[in-house]
Amino acid sequence: MSETNKHLTIAPHQLAWLCAVARCASFRRAAEQLDVPVSSLSRHVAQIERDLGVRLFQRTTRQVRLTQAGARLLAALEQPLKDIGVALADVKSSNAEVAGTVRMSTTHFLAETLLPSILASLLHKHPRLRLELVLDENVIDVRAHGLDLVLRVGNIKDQSLIGRKIAEATFHKYAAPQCLLQKHMPHLAYADEAMDDAVQLISGNMRLNYLAALAGAGSVYLPRALCVDDVAEGRLVQLSDEPVACYPIYLLYPSREYMPHKVQAVLDEMYQHYPALQIY
Repeated sequence: MSETNKHLTIAPHQLAWLCAVARCASFRRAAEQLDVPVSSLSRHVAQIERDLGVRLFQRTTRQVRLTQAGARLLAALEQPLKDIGVALADVKSSNAEVAGTVRMSTTHFLAETLLPSILASLLHKHPRLRLELVLDENVIDVRAHGLDLVLRVGNIKDQSLIGRKIAEATFHKYAAPQCLLQKHMPHLAYADEAMDDAVQLISGNMRLNYLAALAGAGSVYLPRALCVDDVAEGRLVQLSDEPVACYPIYLLYPSREYMPHKVQAVLDEMYQHYPALQIY
């Protein structure tokens, strides 16, 4: 590698400046077009000429024109710079369009109680948007699974995520009507729930506990929103007048910086529905 090439460090924007000076045949007009000081433009061009070891422009008090070497360089740069401009504009345009796949992780309960109306609105507004829901009762690694959004019940434990509370889940105690006739009513508990002698099933899966309660396996703590229809139609009985627990529902995402429009569109729709997401 030659000594000249070894120290050749010309930034892409400096090449665009060269083209502007050649196009305008004037440092002053080029500086106005680029919105940079004339002195800075002249200094950068002079530095490029020193780095290349060749004069690119003939300067007089009246005009600036390309030398033969300058003309060869600018002819070679013109198309690549156009291609770069087109590529940058295409990336910016694609980011502004609500299109592509957004991956969201949530639980069966939240998907069934909170998302249907929101999903319908989103898919009608944005025909090129695709939503991929990862339904899992366990908290999963956002980055490892390539997730854009996470909708969860409970307080935020991952401090690397940004979160906004959008609702609250109010839990009551429920059981199927046939359980009320039994002398002993088993309790279906969650893994982090306080245990007593009545607990005969421990599960971390809310959906399993809900289905087991419907089948008459015992009492269970469930979100009111999940059980409203079941209580109205006699499949479950609400055993507690006051809530036994109340948990926040958070919408989480990894970063605010350079958020794609497709993800922002989902966030905006969720926030717009905020009043409808209160769970009592």
